[in-house]
Amino acid sequence: MQSTYIKPSSNVAQQIGRLLQDLRKQRHLTGEQLANAVGLSQSRISKLENGYPEALVPAQIDSILNILKAPKTIRQQISIMILHRADGSSIQFTHAYDFEADATYWDQPVSIYRQFVVNAVSSLVQTTAYREALIRRLGVSEQKVSAQIAKNVTRQDVLWDASKSFYLVMPEAGLYTLVADTNVQIAQLDRLERLTDPAHIHLGIIPMQAGMTFLETGTFALYDDQILMRIFGDTEIESRETATILKYLHTFVELDQKAYYRDDAVTLIRKASDHFRNLL
Repeated sequence: MQSTYIKPSSNVAQQIGRLLQDLRKQRHLTGEQLANAVGLSQSRISKLENGYPEALVPAQIDSILNILKAPKTIRQQISIMILHRADGSSIQFTHAYDFEADATYWDQPVSIYRQFVVNAVSSLVQTTAYREALIRRLGVSEQKVSAQIAKNVTRQDVLWDASKSFYLVMPEAGLYTLVADTNVQIAQLDRLERLTDPAHIHLGIIPMQAGMTFLETGTFALYDDQILMRIFGDTEIESRETATILKYLHTFVELDQKAYYRDDAVTLIRKASDHFRNLL
């Protein structure tokens, strides 16, 4: 994992810092002891715990969580927090989770589509209102908003082709990614619940307790075992290299094994829905 800098808001950095500090104290470690165990300076640990955004280096936080034996629930919470800004938007939202080249691949005989989305809902299953809110976060023109919505509605038609199998996996924390008002979120969650029923659609939710190290993987899609599409920021990267595709197929299997499906997924979706209904 690269030691790249992730710079969310100071508010989020402070929340993460408090979580790390609480974990350290629970393990009865001083800042100096933790620094020595991780191989960092005490100053770096202090900056992390005090909420300096520039101190959020993924590989270092990963090491700290390992040393502190962080519960998997905390790992997934931090995974999502570090990708979010104070206003609820996300670093990952720079692309709006839409594979621009996607339509061309569906012209080919794709039998199995696999997609993992880091912290939101797959564009294949987004409601129009959710999609619109997500696109508007990018600050695009009204004309482009309308064009993107129309494009996505057309693209979603493929979801009803029962000759294909769709495996769409996301973390439970992504159910709580608020892209618009609570009514839009509730409607989106209701749609997800309905989509747990069709036999050819496999909507998987990775529960909090399953954990997931942040930046463990980014958003990606696999078209059979022929094409891999990945999203990095606002860039799509296509790969047809066998070794790379096999690596991501293996990753998807691991994610799939962590995920809850059907009735178990419905339980998690309803839990999130109840959360937002209680905010009304």
